[in-house]
Amino acid sequence: MYPIKDDYGTSLGDLPIKAITTELVVKILTPIWYTKPKMAERVRYVLSMVFDYARVRYKVPENPARWDDHLSVLFPRPDDVAPVQHYRALPFARAPELYARLRGRRMFARNVATLLLLLAPVRKSALIKAEWKEFDLVNRVWRVPAIRMKSHRKVKYPNDIFDMPLSETAVALLIEWKTERRSSGRYVFPGLMPDTHVAGEGINLLLRDLGDETTPHGFRAMLKSWADIRTVCEVEVKKMVLGHSLGDKTEEAYSREDWYEKRSILMDVWGEFLETGIDQPTIIGFREDARMILSRGAEPIIVPGFKRRSERLEGQIMAHDSTWPTMGHGRSRRDRQLDGRPSGLGRRGGTSASL
Repeated sequence: MYPIKDDYGTSLGDLPIKAITTELVVKILTPIWYTKPKMAERVRYVLSMVFDYARVRYKVPENPARWDDHLSVLFPRPDDVAPVQHYRALPFARAPELYARLRGRRMFARNVATLLLLLAPVRKSALIKAEWKEFDLVNRVWRVPAIRMKSHRKVKYPNDIFDMPLSETAVALLIEWKTERRSSGRYVFPGLMPDTHVAGEGINLLLRDLGDETTPHGFRAMLKSWADIRTVCEVEVKKMVLGHSLGDKTEEAYSREDWYEKRSILMDVWGEFLETGIDQPTIIGFREDARMILSRGAEPIIVPGFKRRSERLEGQIMAHDSTWPTMGHGRSRRDRQLDGRPSGLGRRGGTSASL
């Protein structure tokens, strides 16, 4: 349920629900629709749910708070009144600089929590409540309870757990933090009082003190921008690493893969980028769209299927050669026809080197 202030709509409380008309609802919404459009939409939404229930349960003739073909005629859309403001985020090229500044600070709970938030792109609300029992540092995985994921109502997580792969950099940070704390407490980032966790506002204040134009949620935007521009991998990998749903209910029903192995590779490369500042394009899996990275004039690392960073295949793809013979990656019929080759060579989609 959306939180709304007690003073909004209280004038309707003593009226029989059948006596509430569109005019009364408009009278409630008008003073706040243009000054507090988000709050006004929440009030309208809650009223609409109440009236929908009353229509079914108590045979109320209409819903005076409905939007479509009703209040939409009288009010502009909330987003038109106040356009959506996205969370501030730094350009991803400055992410290693931010990481180095945070790494140089003392090992306090909020500092280390901010570092892990940069390395593991969960939401702040999921991070601050992290418990040591959720971490398997040997297998480099953080098993986040699904209830702490924003998308837990839309996404069906196996065993109600979201497996967040941890990079070598993240594991090293957690081991150092656990050694530094010398504590066996419940929470990874304890608060000042016993059996409490660090406050999320502390992370906000830290970033504000650093003077950087970013927010904790902006870390996720940095990772997404970096993955879009500097890596080639399936869009499903990028969505899953952020804990997003893959699409509508039909797509979710058919997509049974959690893309864990590729997410693990992506996190390894991201952690290395933050730690070293080396910005090298990376191909995670081989698909037809992988050739896009070649046009950027760089020599990407070739990461073979289901391999950790320490097991990377050493090789390079020449930017002028899109045939990739060493990958066993087939070319499309159209490409073979364009360069004059027989159309019967190989099949599209790749062989054992493909992910």
